[in-house]
Amino acid sequence: MRLLNAQEVLRKSSLLDRLPANAAARLRDAAQVREYRRREVIYREGDLISGPAWVHWGLIRAYQASVNGREFTVLVAWPGEVSTPSLSGRPDWPTTTVAITPVVRATVPQAVLEEVCQRDPRVSIALVRILAAEAHERYRWCAWLMSVPLRERLPRILGRMAYELGTPADRGMLLDFPVVQDDLATIARVTRDEIGRTMREMLNEGIIERLPGRRLLIPDPSRLDV
Repeated sequence: MRLLNAQEVLRKSSLLDRLPANAAARLRDAAQVREYRRREVIYREGDLISGPAWVHWGLIRAYQASVNGREFTVLVAWPGEVSTPSLSGRPDWPTTTVAITPVVRATVPQAVLEEVCQRDPRVSIALVRILAAEAHERYRWCAWLMSVPLRERLPRILGRMAYELGTPADRGMLLDFPVVQDDLATIARVTRDEIGRTMREMLNEGIIERLPGRRLLIPDPSRLDV
């Protein structure tokens, strides 16, 4: 995976591109871009919130621990998704978030966002629309995943990963990072054993190929569009 420099990340921001030009320019100047390693913790539950953020590249898992200590996934954030718990007025992060894959993430200081919103009320309206649209799309995605059997669900997940995170290769689309059963089970909300059985079927059918480093090659991504 080729991680982009900060200027390129901000220039292609899925959030800033949808805001008024002057406000977007101010937020770009103040934004901070950071790369996270796979499995690196981004926030722990209770950490102080620095401000709104968005995923430029990679997948992030947000989870909480139950009373018996078992972790349960609240959501999986895909590229382009915006997190704005700071807008709730509470100073602490509500979940623990960790990078499923390598991640590139940008954050805007809360004080700068408030300054921009005060100067231009259109920014607040745009943010509400952005968050509402994202909530709608996340609901549709999760509802669809839960409505189909795993043999349809897993190909669609891998297809989305190929489209949003894949690197073109000579023989197809390459997921150039470890793609492990535990992570796929988290996204699909099934057990690791169920993922293992379904992946073996897909390997036998030539839909996916395993490469060194637990990477995955998808020879024909159109076969994942179930």
